[in-house]
Amino acid sequence: NSKRFSLPLPHLSISLITLSYVGPTDAEMEDGTETIFNLK
Repeated sequence: NSKRFSLPLPHLSISLITLSYVGPTDAEMEDGTETIFNLK
């Protein structure tokens, strides 16, 4: 969770927007966030 706060705001906003559509659990949230950043 701590790494999420260290992310740049644009990336954090993208992850939050994506999570709001997907609505994953905490575990899936971290995996999904990593996937989003890996794609960029």
